[in-house]
Amino acid sequence: MLTVVESPPLATLPAVVDNAGIDDISVQRNDGSSLTRQIAAVVSELAQIRRLFENRINETPFLDIEAAASFVRITPASLIYYAKRARLVAYHVVGKTLVFHRDDLIAFMKRNRRPGVDG
Repeated sequence: MLTVVESPPLATLPAVVDNAGIDDISVQRNDGSSLTRQIAAVVSELAQIRRLFENRINETPFLDIEAAASFVRITPASLIYYAKRARLVAYHVVGKTLVFHRDDLIAFMKRNRRPGVDG
């Protein structure tokens, strides 16, 4: 017998992630190890995916530190260093939050491009 489970719609993703409580889950595997760490990693990854989707849903060209770092595939700490100390990436301050424009990140990547083997 085949059971089909529908995934929740995108709009309910934040609610699904927010309501996930890993403290209520205690699963023992046959080898005796607990799945709590694996569940915590999945919940953390879902939260990161939620932040990325929120930026996409809002259709804004501005990204927060986490989304901008993910966009250029570096750590948030490296992005902050490049923005504040090395002054390589343009950023805006909104309240106490740093935000990055998508075009500025693309320009940063183009400026720091290294030629490949073929030139």
